[in-house]
Formats: sequence, C-alpha cells, structure tokens
Amino acid sequence: MALQSDGCCKSIVLIALLLTILTVAVHAQRARGELRIEVRDSQGAAIACNAELVSQENQFHRSFQIASERQYLAHDIPFDVYRLSVDAKGFAPWAEVLEVRAEVPTYVAVTLRLTPVTTQVEVSDSSTLVDPERTGTQYSIGTRTLAENLPAQPGRDLSDLVDDLPGWVYEANGVLHPRGSEYDVQYVVNGVPLTENRSPAFAPPFDGNGVESMRVLTANYPAEYGRKLGGVIEVTTKQDAPPGLHGGFALGGGSFSTSNGSGAISYSQDGNHFLVAADGFHTDRYLDPPVLENFTNTGSGDGFSGVYEREFADGDRLSLGINHGATWFLVPNYLVQEDSGQRQNISNLETVGEISFQHLISSDLLLSISGSVRDASARLASNAFSTPVIVSQDRGYREGYVRSDLTGHEGRHDWKVGIDGIFNPVSEKLQYAITDPAEFDPGTQQQFQFSDHRWDVETSAYAQDQIHFGHWNISAGLRFDQYAFLVHQSELSPRIGVSRYLRSANLLIHASYDRVFQTPAMENLLLASSPTLDTLNPLVVRLPSSACAWQLL
Repeated sequence: MALQSDGCCKSIVLIALLLTILTVAVHAQRARGELRIEVRDSQGAAIACNAELVSQENQFHRSFQIASERQYLAHDIPFDVYRLSVDAKGFAPWAEVLEVRAEVPTYVAVTLRLTPVTTQVEVSDSSTLVDPERTGTQYSIGTRTLAENLPAQPGRDLSDLVDDLPGWVYEANGVLHPRGSEYDVQYVVNGVPLTENRSPAFAPPFDGNGVESMRVLTANYPAEYGRKLGGVIEVTTKQDAPPGLHGGFALGGGSFSTSNGSGAISYSQDGNHFLVAADGFHTDRYLDPPVLENFTNTGSGDGFSGVYEREFADGDRLSLGINHGATWFLVPNYLVQEDSGQRQNISNLETVGEISFQHLISSDLLLSISGSVRDASARLASNAFSTPVIVSQDRGYREGYVRSDLTGHEGRHDWKVGIDGIFNPVSEKLQYAITDPAEFDPGTQQQFQFSDHRWDVETSAYAQDQIHFGHWNISAGLRFDQYAFLVHQSELSPRIGVSRYLRSANLLIHASYDRVFQTPAMENLLLASSPTLDTLNPLVVRLPSSACAWQLL
C-alpha cells in the first residue's frame, strides 16, 4: 500500500488525542507490572527478611532483601507466573505461586509463622514453566544466560542471543532480520521504544552487563507497540536497588586486542534510589571484514548512564535518567584500498534524557506519563587516499518522545489506553568525489553534494484488553497511527490473540492475527527520496514506500 495524504485521518487523530487527554488528564511502552510486598509475623509486626522471585518460563530470577520498616517494591516484572519465596531467621519459610498480569501493582501480604519442630514447604518451580494466559509467540532470555554470554565481537552482547532464537538471522555487520524483515526491529529499553537501526555500524551498543532480562516478541503484539514490528526486543536493565551503597565491575579481553570493562554504583535509602554506570571497549575486529587480513577494523566505544528514582509513600514514583553512548571505528578495507592508504572513520554518538511519573489513582487504576529527548548523530569521513571514491556523510536527529497511559484492572479484564508521539527534526548531508571512474558505470556524476532537513512527526492512539475466561484467554487491541515525514498516511491496526490452556497436559495452544503499520527506515531516507539522485545516473529506480502489513500465526 503506497503512502498517501489523508486529511480526514488528521481530524480523526486529533479527536482521538483530545478524547484521550480528557480521559487521562495528560510512561513509556511497558509490558511489565510490579509487586508491593509486606512481610509481618502473626502479631502484625513487620519483619526484615530475604526474598526470591523466580519464573522458569521467562528465565527470570531476582533475589532481594526486605527491610522491616517499609513495604518492598519490585517493579519492572514481566507479565508471567512466578514463585515468591520468603525466608527470615526464626520463622518457617514461606512460598507461593502468583501471577503478574497488569501494570497496576499487585499487593502481596506475607505472614510468617514461628518455626515449628518440623517444617516442610513444597512449592515447585515447575509450576512456572508455562504461562497459561499467554496468547502470542515470545521468547525470554534471563539473567543467567546474559551473564554467561561471551560475544565474539564487541557491540553484539544482546543481538548474538537474539540471533540464536527461531526466526531470526544475522546479516553482515550484526544487522538482525526477524523472519526476513529488513530494518523492522524495535528495541524497547525500560519501556522506551527505539525504532532506529541498532546494529553496531549504526548506533552505540547496549552494555549487556547492565541488563537483567530480555523478552523477544514475533507475534501478537500489544496495541501499544507500533512503527517497527518485524520483531520486538524488550530490554529490562537491572532494577533491584538494595538499601545502602553497593557497586560492581567487570573486565574482559580476548583476541584481536579486544578489551572491555564496565562498572556501576548504586545507593538506596528512604525511597530514594541512585545509580551511576559506565562501560567501554576497544577491539581490532569491530565489523565483519571483507577480506581475511582484517584491514583497518579497529573500534572503540564508551558509555555513561545515571538514574535517580523517588518512591513516594502514596505509591507514586518519579524517575529521571540520562544515558550517553559513543563508538568510533574504521571501515574495513579491501586489499586495493589498504594499498592506496584509504582510511574511512565513522563516529556514532547518542545522548538521551528521560523523565517519567507514575501515579496510583486507586488499587486498580494507574496513570503513567513519560517523555524523552534523544540527540543522535552519525558521521563518516574519508582521507584523500580513498578509492574508488572519497565520501563524507553527516546524519543526525533530535527526537522528542511523549507518552501517556491509563491502565486498569476490573474482574476478567486488564485494559490499557494511551497516546504517544514522536517529533523529530532530521538532517542529512552527503558529498563524494570519484577517484577511480573505471569502477563506475559510464555517465556517473563525478562529484555530488546533498543536504536536506525535514521534520518527522508520528502520532498514535491505542486501546487494548486482556480477557480471562477460565482456561481461555483473549487479547484484543486497536491502534491508530499517523505518519508524516516525506509523505503522509494514517491507518487503523486491529490485533487479536486467543489461547487455550490444557492443564492435564501442561500445554498451551494459541493463535493470533496482527495488522501492523510499519514505517520506512529513517536512515538515509531523505537522500534516497531526493530528486537530486536523478542527476547521478540516467537509470534510477524507485519503489513506492509501504507502511502496512499483516500476519496470521
């Protein structure tokens, strides 16, 4: 379906935004809930204890301490079935299987009994092997797998693990392709969507040592997810903040002069949480070289992040964060380029500031508001000995993202409505000079210069519901997207998933239908769409942009 202008849809989206704002009164994308845990003895006195939260199905494991003076908050818990166990000196151990199904907090009141002469508690982890209420295809990667992963090349900590999953495959230089889709991977980091290409050549990498868990979706996408839906990779960084001052670091090294390191320091007290982390690497084999000799393939990178979070007594939470990442590397040479002395340098820089506020309206109603500003740039420079072309490029954008959600739980329903928007000034510059005309078709322009700057505006509204009927489960959602960059188009995307849990066989059967509105890749889109390309060569072929797709799984 070709992108085209639709004035009527502009009116519809404005009305939808207005209605939602009036309903919500004005957090980022989330498929996570939270537990609020209180532990007391039989007389009602608070107890300090150790606790553990485990799910075999999604490889989740978190150990933490609960202080006697306050309720413990375990947030950013993926929806699933968990075993919670509590242990305190002088008391009998306690364990129970529970479910996290909505972003509205789940309250858990634990009462510990004094240790009797004989105590036996049997709650098996096997009860968390299958999520009986899941309606779509997803794969989870837990803390242990992340900790044991040793990537062959820096910058691929997370993508190497995703590449091992069914339906995913690598292209050159670490570009992930879900089910053959091109540049349609979306990362969601702590609820913030990243729709740009995150392969090592295009963006600073994530530090795998700071990640607690990942969830990978390839079907039955919630309506809150949009724009890039070939596959969704949800990343949750380490969230546990034990009281007091804590820290840790990791160092590594390998062949091709590879070295890396990371460290983090956290401090938590009286509802205030601080976290500062840094990482860096260097290697002589950053990208996939075109020749065995591995010419000019050095790369370096560093990153820094800081987070402050405040938990208020009434259940509200405020979070502020900043994250900076950078990579610098050389483009690998062919033998003829190495002999000529070619050096092509690329630098990718990214700085993000985030703010989010969560207000607990009632025990069954949660309001989340969030925003972020992302400043990113990618630069390529060539020296005078480059062949067959001397090229320089400068791409950049400053993305503003805002989002508001209202989440509720009522009876069989876990529902959510919300709006979000991306406001993004994009700029691209490119120039080249051909140094070896024999390598190009006759008539190719010997020198070229391009520069353009446009606004990308993408807005959406959505509603979704998870419905439970005994062993039957239904997920239903509707999303409205409007895309306005080089062209304009709007679309409604219905999505539905159904599952049936067979308890006797511990078997889950599910099917889903997704209609998704997928926007074109932003990288070099201004250049590829410019009529100035017609001057480069008499033969120029352009394909119409397509933004709609559907799948039945």
